[in-house]
Amino acid sequence: PDSDNNALLFKQGQMNVLQPLIDKGKIKITATLTMEDWGEIGALMKVDEFLYTSKQKPAAIIASNDALASGSIQALPADMRGKTVITGQDADLTALKYIIAGTQSMTIYKPIKPLAQLAGETAIKLAKGEAVANKTKMTSENVTVDAILLDPIAVDKLNFKETVVKDGHVSLSELMDKK
Repeated sequence: PDSDNNALLFKQGQMNVLQPLIDKGKIKITATLTMEDWGEIGALMKVDEFLYTSKQKPAAIIASNDALASGSIQALPADMRGKTVITGQDADLTALKYIIAGTQSMTIYKPIKPLAQLAGETAIKLAKGEAVANKTKMTSENVTVDAILLDPIAVDKLNFKETVVKDGHVSLSELMDKK
């Protein structure tokens, strides 16, 4: 693989989408960054340190949430902003503004209403001692838990109006506000 497919990866639990591409050599993970917390300042410091100590410049940064993506963007030199693919998760307002500006490529959006509805229904079933359907086992390090996974939505510059704005997650005026 050439340097155009190098990626920084913030440690994540599920790799089912990336792993086949890594196995085929289409993506080369340059470094995996482990965070004590998932904050913007820590990500800024980790990416800044990586860029200072490494000869490789990542073509992509795969962040576990939008705060890590935001810190990563701030750490990038100006000539890499908008050219480095940066992904996040949570559809934070700042991330959505970065997406519109072209400095973050996409975020993962999990609509709150279906998530809250399912969480409430599941809690009631568990309280009543009833079985919960559609569970899957999730393992991180040495801990395994039952989980119910919903389909996430990738939000980018082309579909933010049809997703997060349409759902009322954010308003168009919030996204256009420069503050």
